Amino acid sequence: MPNAKEKSPYSYIDLIKDIVAQRSAERGVRVHDLKLQSLRKRPTIKKGTWGTTETGLPMTRAEYERRLGDFKKRLPAVLFPPTDTVFSLTDGTGPVASFPEILREKRDAQLTFSSAVPSPFEINNTARAFVYPGGAEKAVVILPNLRAEPRAFARLGRLLSRFGYTSLEVVHPYHGVRHDPADTTMVPGERLFSSNVHETLWSFSQGISDILGILLFLIKHGYKRIGIVGTSIGSTLTVMSLSFAKDYRAHLARENPDLVEGVPEGICLAAVINLSGGYLRDFITDPDNIEATFVRKGLVEDLGLSGHEIEQLWPVADPMRFVDKITMPVLSVKTRQDPVLLYRYSSMQREFFAKNAVGGKNFTEFYIPVPAGHYSATYFLPKMFLGIADLLFILRHV
Repeated sequence: MPNAKEKSPYSYIDLIKDIVAQRSAERGVRVHDLKLQSLRKRPTIKKGTWGTTETGLPMTRAEYERRLGDFKKRLPAVLFPPTDTVFSLTDGTGPVASFPEILREKRDAQLTFSSAVPSPFEINNTARAFVYPGGAEKAVVILPNLRAEPRAFARLGRLLSRFGYTSLEVVHPYHGVRHDPADTTMVPGERLFSSNVHETLWSFSQGISDILGILLFLIKHGYKRIGIVGTSIGSTLTVMSLSFAKDYRAHLARENPDLVEGVPEGICLAAVINLSGGYLRDFITDPDNIEATFVRKGLVEDLGLSGHEIEQLWPVADPMRFVDKITMPVLSVKTRQDPVLLYRYSSMQREFFAKNAVGGKNFTEFYIPVPAGHYSATYFLPKMFLGIADLLFILRHV
């Protein structure tokens, strides 16, 4: 998707022209999505690294694996925001007195709180979400794509609010104002997922923890009917956060049983994963993927890692290994021509979910019935199908 301030010179008609010129929907979408990709401010390819120690020295693989071992011992508790997390609300005029005030006056607002998983960048450690007020009983958490512009999903949030859902659009780590403008070595959002192994592990952990923090905010305000909608990397974070939601609810129940009374076991009632794929190893290592080049170069070529090793080194970044924990209804909306999350991998999702007897029965796939790719899915026609599918699923289950 082009930067928010730039008007794309292309339209869905141009996509159809590329399909005709290539005499193939798959090749035409690939050619067109590469054009759209060139309009975006993208990361430059950087050398793969295991990370940096607190003293600024390069981390070795042995040091990373030692830290990873300690990290695994602390899972999942290391991800859990404390029950007494302090939440703040602001609107265009400053601090807001209360959340009920936002709902009553139907004013958009911004929610902030301190992330339970800190990073070396102070500005990134304030978790944020844009609030689109709806009703006081139903809510939807929206998880955007990688390097999404602020309020990129405002239309979806406001659409859901018209149907009585209060929606919260999460700002992922290092996105929007969470990106330090002095950090000129990285574009906004890049540090969430890069060829820096340790930073990506910690950034994903922060992203998951922040989502659990949003769920805590909703629980504290009496919401028991909560859904979640993720797109692209937001889908990955959807599955990962939901895989820890049951444990987090149990943690909250031990801290304050009254807080979670009536809250579903998995906290959320349903989830939508838009433009999602299969295993992390396939996303990174397949050269046909037009998005992961900047990560593949650093991890595969520089560090010499195999797909299996990458999965082991990033235990909180590979959603398909956790779908057996998710038993709520899940809708996966995607395209057959996606050159980022390739069909030969994304079509395997049903098999992953089927490993869980309950989750497999509750898993639904929907392929957008018009040609579209990962970036061209933002055109009106495919986005209309995507939005309608999301809305109908949420209306049915949340």
